[in-house]
Order: sequence, then structure tokens, then C-alpha cells
Amino acid sequence: MTTTLQIRIDAKTKNAAQKTFRSMGLDMSSGVKLYLTQVMHTKSIPFPVWSFDYLPREKKLQIVKE
Repeated sequence: MTTTLQIRIDAKTKNAAQKTFRSMGLDMSSGVKLYLTQVMHTKSIPFPVWSFDYLPREKKLQIVKE
């Protein structure tokens, strides 16, 4: 059985991810399924995550500008 997942994401991120997935022969749905399956199997996010508070001021400003 399958279900539908709706997410809101900015167009720039969506288009970049879609381009990357296509280069690997995947569509967006398959790429998201791979990510969620990895999270399920490892019970973790498959990349490092850190608190915004611990970033240097310059990095925070860069992120906000993007």
C-alpha cells in the first residue's frame, strides 16, 4: 500500500534536487523514497546536523542571504 506525501520547498532547491536525481536516473519520488528508506533503516538522518546557534556569525549571514 502506498500513501501520498506533500511537502513545501522553494523552487531553487526542488529544481536542483530534481536535476541531481535525473543525473542518477531517478525521478523526484524515487529520490525521496531512497532518503526516507535510509532514515528508516538507520534510524538517523544520513548527514550531519548541527544547531544554527553554534555557527560563526559570517556563516549565519550567508545562510540567511541564500
